[in-house]
Amino acid sequence: MRHHSKPPQNRSEAKGRICARNEKQRMDLGLKGKVALVAAASKGLGYATALGLAREGASVALCSRDEASIKEAAERIRRETGQDDVLPIVADCPRQ
Repeated sequence: MRHHSKPPQNRSEAKGRICARNEKQRMDLGLKGKVALVAAASKGLGYATALGLAREGASVALCSRDEASIKEAAERIRRETGQDDVLPIVADCPRQ
């Protein structure tokens, strides 16, 4: 029988419980063997997205206009995830 603790009193307490639970459990999104292309991946949300996809086992191609920053981002992702299939691509993705 599971013991149910009292409900969280505020958002911060609830978030802390969720984070603690997520550190112990990992979700398998079924991305092993898949390929993802992430634009604007040298920093910010693009980088976080590419990192998350690589952590889930996807091969990731990173795009950025800045060659130095995209190569450095790809190397950081390789080091952090152990994923070898991280490809930095210098490219501009205009709207037109």
